[in-house]
Amino acid sequence: MGSLPDQAARRAAGGLLAFGASVVGRAIFVQPTIVVVALAGAYGPAVGADEPPRLYEGQTLDDWRERIGRIDFAAPIRPEDVAGLRSIMADRDAPWFSRRQAALTLARMGAPAAAAIPDLIRLLDEPSDDPETSPRLWALKALARFGPLSAEATPRIVEIIRDRSSPLADRLTATEPLAQIGGRHPAAVPALIEVLEDSSPIAEEGDELELRIAAAEGLSLTRAGLAVPALTEACESSSLRLRRAAATALATFGAEAAPALPVLAGLAAYDDAEEVREAATESLGRMGYVAGPMLAALCGEEEAVVRRRAATALGGMGRTAAPWLDAVRGRLADDDAEVRVAAIAAMWDITGRMEGLEGPVLSLLGAEERSVRISASELLIRMGSAAEGLRPQLVELAETGSPEERTASRRVLLVWPEPTPGR
Repeated sequence: MGSLPDQAARRAAGGLLAFGASVVGRAIFVQPTIVVVALAGAYGPAVGADEPPRLYEGQTLDDWRERIGRIDFAAPIRPEDVAGLRSIMADRDAPWFSRRQAALTLARMGAPAAAAIPDLIRLLDEPSDDPETSPRLWALKALARFGPLSAEATPRIVEIIRDRSSPLADRLTATEPLAQIGGRHPAAVPALIEVLEDSSPIAEEGDELELRIAAAEGLSLTRAGLAVPALTEACESSSLRLRRAAATALATFGAEAAPALPVLAGLAAYDDAEEVREAATESLGRMGYVAGPMLAALCGEEEAVVRRRAATALGGMGRTAAPWLDAVRGRLADDDAEVRVAAIAAMWDITGRMEGLEGPVLSLLGAEERSVRISASELLIRMGSAAEGLRPQLVELAETGSPEERTASRRVLLVWPEPTPGR
């Protein structure tokens, strides 16, 4: 479009050129020069000339883009870098993406750039015609990256997340800084809990559900024990996505989540959604020692997939799961081959010993299910030198076993290094 002076210049030039063409004839080739010179006197530089670029601490935006790429965030931050980036971020006439880059770069600097936090708080209220590129969105992102340093922004962020008239993107993004601030401000964690406990109806797809899932994920980052009751209640939501998110979040609280163990065990064994059952079992395994008794009990459940996941979760705990070794050992003779291979792997992960595992693992190399044969051969490969005593049996299976046993045994022998001569 051009500036108003530029538009006026073009209209005047057009009028004078038309007049010259009608009256002077060939003089049309002279008139444009006269017109442009006259207009240049009225409006400054010739039409189309660029205005001098704006400077920030003596450098243009192009200079700053290159300079940002050279910043060593592991070295002491230079005050002039902070000052320049703050001035770019605050300039409403600068391109939005340059302002966003400046804000996020300041946040990466951390404490040396903390003076920018009040600027970011002010940006939360800067008006914008485009919700997707609004200063509020990238200011919230920057505040989240500043983490606990941005605790002073909490009251304003809480207002945003509570404002149902705000765009969903704003409210979702507001969960990020609140999660990073966590216990550094007394209102941060309660605000996330308030969102999670919202009693208004939710659909399996919808804004309110997305917000509650984001709150559950944010609470997992805070690891604040006061969030456990709300997350436990969310495990019984009508939404499978929220149940899964809440179950996954509880894993980060360790022993503090002990009150949630019965609910998680119930999800692992009986939830209607397979992904929820899997998430609950994995969370029990990640919670460590406190979840051992529940996982041991799940090893005896009627459904094979529950037994398999429980054994795998106990194996993932390593030596911590030693008190519940008998529950895993009892699954070595399980009716289901996938449960047996999971139990063998768990026994190995918990004890690091081969005793009692030789026969069970070799028997699975000829299992009917291809996935079981692959799992058994991969386990032998992982055991490495500890399973070297099984080499003669593997060689025999590779030569005289069933087609399935030959393939699985050769796969192991191909990966195992050749034995050292004389040993």
